[in-house]
Amino acid sequence: MRQQAGGLSEYCECEPGKVALKPESLSAVQCAMMPVAGITSLQALRDKGKVQPGDSVLVIGASGGCGVMGVSIAKALGATVTGVCSGKNREFVQSLGADTVHCYDGEDGKLPLSTQFDCIFDTVTSSDDFNYEPLGRPLLKSAVSGSKRSSMYVAINGGVGDWIRLLLGQALYLGDALQRRGYKLLVTNQNSADLAALGDICTKHSLPFHLDEFSANERPLLTSQLNVDAAFTRLKSRRTKGKIILTASEDVWAQHFRTCGN
Repeated sequence: MRQQAGGLSEYCECEPGKVALKPESLSAVQCAMMPVAGITSLQALRDKGKVQPGDSVLVIGASGGCGVMGVSIAKALGATVTGVCSGKNREFVQSLGADTVHCYDGEDGKLPLSTQFDCIFDTVTSSDDFNYEPLGRPLLKSAVSGSKRSSMYVAINGGVGDWIRLLLGQALYLGDALQRRGYKLLVTNQNSADLAALGDICTKHSLPFHLDEFSANERPLLTSQLNVDAAFTRLKSRRTKGKIILTASEDVWAQHFRTCGN
């Protein structure tokens, strides 16, 4: 498993510190779904959100790439999970293990305003989408009850001010010290240790892997200009459900089907 520029290449160079062995029980296709969304979700929940067994976690955008991993990893960490998605994806998010599903396009509004959370993981990344933070921050337990433990709103995108605080904190070796109280913007740190940890979580807890319908066809999707263009069009639609995977050869898909049976 690796994360490196050149993801559409048949071969690429990568740094030794960003490589981990592929778990034997997982296919190459499954492992291809893990490094970006999986590491992002793991670091958001475990490191930034400090999620512990018994915590209550809200995952916004629960049917997308990071959302799917976010729900699954939060459950693996022992949390009670509420997923936010559209009504058409309710059953899908339930199948991931979410204890409760809230549909943002339903009659009850964008978020479950009557519930409190130890951690809110916001995977909505586009400025064109609804800004959930003003609604979500008041739902943190520490904001409501003044709990000594700091509940956390963790986002993978934010405003210009938040990016400046984050980058300045990194440049001055201050970590998250300049970020707003109760809020952390995440930049993923790809590394071998977390890739290995993610592999262990995926195998021990049988995390679900879901291919977006674009990839889940009877015929494997190979890397070609036509398929790459179509894949990015699908990605930019912001309506993916799971991950989009292209491979360099049909042999990779054959191994996936032998390993997974689907």
